[in-house]
Amino acid sequence: SASDLGGSARIPSHYTGVSGISVTPRRLSAKGIVSSIPNLVGLKGSVGLIADKPETLASVLKLLLENNRQYNYDPLALPIPWNSHLFESSTSLRIGY
Repeated sequence: SASDLGGSARIPSHYTGVSGISVTPRRLSAKGIVSSIPNLVGLKGSVGLIADKPETLASVLKLLLENNRQYNYDPLALPIPWNSHLFESSTSLRIGY
């Protein structure tokens, strides 16, 4: 994992042929992560994940988000559960940069 404010997870992933995603700020807990830019006002970084392929990212996110694990660990994390319907649907999933 990496912190991602300006593409710290996504850009290296792009150039090295792996997959990376930056989740919505506070979607995953940042508890225990030290900011690389202390006292930065107005910008919130988020947790970025890097994996060998998109399926691995989905599996990791599912494990982290199911059963409100993030919210139970850190009440500042958003209590939004994993939505498996998005991955079971025949409708194409569109992910933007």
